[in-house]
Amino acid sequence: MNVEKPQNLYHYSSIQSLALILKHKKIRFNRLDCVDDLTEAETLEGKQLGQHYFVSCWTDSQAENIPLWKMYTEFKGIRVKLPSDMYKSYEINGKEGEKHRIDNHGLFIDLRLPYKGPIDPHNLLTPDYVIMPAFYGSDFLIQIQYTGNKNLLCPRVLYKEPTETTILLGDFCKYKSLEWAFQQEWRFVIHMTPVDKKALLNGSRRIEELLPTITRHHQFPLQEYYLELREDIFDNLVIMLGPKCSEGDYEIVRTLAEKHAPRATLEQSFFTGKL
Repeated sequence: MNVEKPQNLYHYSSIQSLALILKHKKIRFNRLDCVDDLTEAETLEGKQLGQHYFVSCWTDSQAENIPLWKMYTEFKGIRVKLPSDMYKSYEINGKEGEKHRIDNHGLFIDLRLPYKGPIDPHNLLTPDYVIMPAFYGSDFLIQIQYTGNKNLLCPRVLYKEPTETTILLGDFCKYKSLEWAFQQEWRFVIHMTPVDKKALLNGSRRIEELLPTITRHHQFPLQEYYLELREDIFDNLVIMLGPKCSEGDYEIVRTLAEKHAPRATLEQSFFTGKL
């Protein structure tokens, strides 16, 4: 089902996090097994796939959300509003289906063209991990579906046949239990997998030979990942201060915006003085 992407997204966070976003012009993606709902990382087979997925969580709700203010800011943080196409975009043009070889650190991958995504294609593979370019299609920004269906919340991903094992990850990372529906979440998703060091030491260089199966135990080398924002993105930035922000908090945010995002708009929460 194709869902129309929202024009704007909202993110509740601390003033400290805002300072880092403004200074570095980057958004942090957290590993799925390190976010609020730890059950998201589980599969029916008991595999912890959360370490393969990095997410940045937002909401499309323009109305202020008291639970989100409480959970992520204690009413003393901020809410940022940005266009949903906030990330820098990289492109390699070519005929549909044509392949373009990316060579990095002596490793290579054949990239299907045309390529358009938020990650420099030369950063898709490293000696430690590979980023799977799912953003070819519609899976970079997804709307979370809330359900009580246990088969969707804890999906089966391994299908064993006499001669091979198939791994289907298509619906992983897209569902949360009904208890989380208040978040009205949209999330950006990056799928990564670690490089098989043993295969690398044995001389393999083609990336298909270096990806370990999820049936093996391994520890992913990263807990967070950062994506660069568009150069002009802060021209559309709206910063709302939490209901319990002090005058000092306002001055800190105003000073940060004045330095890094002079065209940004500052707003007070509707709930200021009411909580």
